[in-house]
Amino acid sequence: MINEITPPEALERLKNNEAILIDVREQEEWDDSHIKYATHMPLSRFENEAQNLVNPDNKPIIFQCLMGGRSLKAASFYQETQNPDVEIYNMMGGIKIWTEMNLDGLVKS
Repeated sequence: MINEITPPEALERLKNNEAILIDVREQEEWDDSHIKYATHMPLSRFENEAQNLVNPDNKPIIFQCLMGGRSLKAASFYQETQNPDVEIYNMMGGIKIWTEMNLDGLVKS
């Protein structure tokens, strides 16, 4: 089962360096805007690149997309195929809610 986390909770963990954030949106979405704490790994390539995710401290991983659907797929895939000992979270509402809440760290091009 994938844990859920709200954008404010995610921001707090990211600011405190207590988690890593993976944005699974596609390149054009990332280019338009993204969260400065995020690493970009598009869902379309995620299955081939998941093993390249660097997490030497086994920090919790928060997956994020526009609204939460694609990130849930990536989180589930990662949990099933990679390190099962790492806490995995799906950010509820994705970058859409992050933006609506005007949270810190949004980078727009």
